[in-house]
Amino acid sequence: MELPLEMRSYLTSSQAKMFSEMSEGEQHMIVSTFMRNRLTKNQLLLWWFLLGAHYIKLRKIGLQLLFWCTGLGGVIWWIVDLFRLDKLADEFNKNLIRELL
Repeated sequence: MELPLEMRSYLTSSQAKMFSEMSEGEQHMIVSTFMRNRLTKNQLLLWWFLLGAHYIKLRKIGLQLLFWCTGLGGVIWWIVDLFRLDKLADEFNKNLIRELL
């Protein structure tokens, strides 16, 4: 099975090798799970805009509670996160692949 473009940039060479050695059924399951659960910057931007709830989508509930308790991080934290959304989404997707493999 060919790796989708959406996954290639998140895989290390060892993970790509591990993926290629899996059965077709396992590969299909991993790809479909990744495509369902991955995050894009636009998805995080929507969650960021809606009450600064982007850490919930990143599965960081404790950090989300701290974020809200500090008044959206004193607003500065909230604005800084706007510029970090790409990096946060990439880290989430890399961790997702690590969990799936």
